[in-house]
Amino acid sequence: MLGLLTSLLAIGTILLASYGLGRPIVRALGPDGVDELTAGTWSLAVGMIAAGLALAALGLVGALYAPLVVVLSLAAGLWGVGELGRGYLYGFEQARAKAMNAAWDEDPLPPWAPPARWLCRGMLLLAGAACVGSLVGALAPPTAGDALCYHLDLPKRFLAEHALCYPPYSDNATFPLLVEMWYLWGLALDGAVAAQLVHWTLGILLALAAVVLARPILGRAWAWIVGAVVVLVPGVNNQMTAPLNDLGLAVLTTLALAAWWRATVGMEGRRWFLLAGLAGGGALGTKYLALVFALAVAATWLYALYRHPGRRRLLLEGAAVVSVVAVSIGGLWY
Repeated sequence: MLGLLTSLLAIGTILLASYGLGRPIVRALGPDGVDELTAGTWSLAVGMIAAGLALAALGLVGALYAPLVVVLSLAAGLWGVGELGRGYLYGFEQARAKAMNAAWDEDPLPPWAPPARWLCRGMLLLAGAACVGSLVGALAPPTAGDALCYHLDLPKRFLAEHALCYPPYSDNATFPLLVEMWYLWGLALDGAVAAQLVHWTLGILLALAAVVLARPILGRAWAWIVGAVVVLVPGVNNQMTAPLNDLGLAVLTTLALAAWWRATVGMEGRRWFLLAGLAGGGALGTKYLALVFALAVAATWLYALYRHPGRRRLLLEGAAVVSVVAVSIGGLWY
């Protein structure tokens, strides 16, 4: 029981530290006026990307020592507590402004009637039960083959060597390893279970990213149903119980698509291109499969250039910004 509590405390520290690292970046780069869910989801994702790059930098200079990672994590976690307090005060002021202006509404008109209340509650209840079930599995010692020989083995070797190294006869060490840096984080703070819980939290973050993507398109109620459906997908729920890297890729590509949509279709400001580049670079640093996602986005971009001549300058600027930022973030692993 004490070991499980330690693992839960470790993943809590990772989440607080990620929020503490990501919130100032999102505040500086992101557009104003976004809702708290969008800001919080982006802050966690961007903070995890920043933490992964920081751990990789420590590995490049031979400073991957577990005590150092613990100290830095606690410092970032305390900063995250401060950011949460600041966000709470801001949310209170925002709610007060909303109460004073009854016409204020941040949601679009949904394309069809809002879902019945019982449907929303039922879907969220089922999603919660699925998350609890996967959490039970994630709290057990990892047994997945790819996890033991790759996703956890490499971070364990890096911690032992205090540096990013190339183990003999290990082609896996040549892959993008951003998610493995997060597992190294969990191993440094606690052990394999904490590393496994990282992937469980990525499942939750994927559901939130789906809500962020769907909300400006479908409205709040339908967006939450979309998020519930995500964690009810058997493949996603199963992945939440093992330290792999597919959910990390799904989170970052979903957020990249959400930011790209807001900038090009929603016309919510060019700053969204910066966030799209950050998420896209994180995806490139997670798995080579992100290159397929980049090709798909490029194909739709070319189609948009043809279909919307009035937006060509915006699309060209966006492609340039996203490409430069993504290559800067993900290029380390290539």
